[in-house]
Amino acid sequence: MAQNIHFLSGVEHCKAGKFDEAIGDFTQALSVEPNDVATYYNRGLAYIKLEMYPKAYQDFNKSIQLSPQDANLYSERGVTLHLSGRHEEAIKDFDKAIDLDGSNPYRFSSRAFVKAKIGRTEEAITDYKKAIELDPTDEIAHNNLGMLEEQMGYKESAQKRFKIADELTKGEKFEKPDLDELLKDEQEQRQDSEARQEKIQEEFLQSIDNEENEKKKLSFGAKDYFNVAVKVFTDKNTFSEFINFVKRGLK
Repeated sequence: MAQNIHFLSGVEHCKAGKFDEAIGDFTQALSVEPNDVATYYNRGLAYIKLEMYPKAYQDFNKSIQLSPQDANLYSERGVTLHLSGRHEEAIKDFDKAIDLDGSNPYRFSSRAFVKAKIGRTEEAITDYKKAIELDPTDEIAHNNLGMLEEQMGYKESAQKRFKIADELTKGEKFEKPDLDELLKDEQEQRQDSEARQEKIQEEFLQSIDNEENEKKKLSFGAKDYFNVAVKVFTDKNTFSEFINFVKRGLK
């Protein structure tokens, strides 16, 4: 289990927002326990925070190879793929996470967000409705569903969603960002980041090649996965943080 001092130090550094230091700690932890799922998982989260997506992708791949039935791992790899512009692949990972555990509303919300991003609006609406069915108190899902319904011309339903979102925030006016800004086209986003995106794509292709070689060296199912320390899409605060993060786009 990932209870060595380096792992614990990495968790504390993550809590403090010191992700470079956390990565160093998790790397040292892996030198002690090289097949520890939680360490790969948490280092992957730290890489996401630093926008080092190819490295995060590699760590989540390792985690999945070691614990292929854990839905959280597919969710995190899905986030990484989405942030790297690989939206269709991200949706496949969210599909897998939902297949493994369909009781988590935030997996439906995250898949809905990505689907909306690439113009699969009706499917996104369906996913947000499922998320709300599982958690009627999720103001973010109500708000985002309202924005999509407004885009599709369902004005009356959208206003009801916005009203519910406002009520769930206890009287605070829930921010409803401009939908065109939230879901703006990838071409516009990439005008200022084309070179960076190309580099990310190249690194991803290289990381995939490397993963094929590494598969031969790994022992699958060597240990059971245990409760990891950090999760995304398991409560509204962390999902809200994800929404705010992806709204910035790939700058």
